Amino acid sequence: TLIYGCKNYEIVMEQLVKLLKKDALPDAFWCANDELAIWTLTVFKEIGIRVPEECSVIGYDGICPLPWSRRLTTLSLPFYAIGREAVDMIEDFRMKRNRQKRVIRELPTALEMRLTLDKCRKGRSFSAR
Repeated sequence: TLIYGCKNYEIVMEQLVKLLKKDALPDAFWCANDELAIWTLTVFKEIGIRVPEECSVIGYDGICPLPWSRRLTTLSLPFYAIGREAVDMIEDFRMKRNRQKRVIRELPTALEMRLTLDKCRKGRSFSAR
């Protein structure tokens, strides 16, 4: 189940209520960023869905400054390293050390396991591919 195009809290509320009317609550929501995950947590709190007991919520970026985000399970991105690598790549291109059109660099991330992630319900499992 995908919920997309959520640019503000009201759209998150609308999409989640629509999903819940179908009686289709998934085991977890892996949100596009921490802000969207916090909005999801807020909606769940308002409508009485218990996190993580009934549904886990996972953010993606690790930069939400809200106090509640300290509870949020999130995949933290290495923004300083991303910026450093970008500058290095631009410098390499400018100095003609690397003229490839597409360069891929792998950087470490960290899954910050906090209070919004629980085990899958019986008979289900998470998988990463």
